[in-house]
Amino acid sequence: METFGAGVHAEGRRARVWRGTMIAGMKKILEGAGLIMLVLGGCGVIRELTGWFRFMAFTRFLTENVSFLGDAALLTNIVIAVVGFAVMMTADNLK
Repeated sequence: METFGAGVHAEGRRARVWRGTMIAGMKKILEGAGLIMLVLGGCGVIRELTGWFRFMAFTRFLTENVSFLGDAALLTNIVIAVVGFAVMMTADNLK
């Protein structure tokens, strides 16, 4: 078994490198998912309030196909945007 410096074994070093790579990958995935949710929720809120962004009506499919969300389309879009922001902040706190 190889040792590096003060008793750090090669396997331990590889495990730390692998863990760091996994966390960096998970961080990017969470940031991307959070950004998508934030943008979709924001566009949904603007669409519900003004009628704009018809081309970004992704959340409309959610609110029309889920019966109890149909009457609360604005609230649903606000929740999607807030959850997206929370996911981005969680990803930012990963070490």
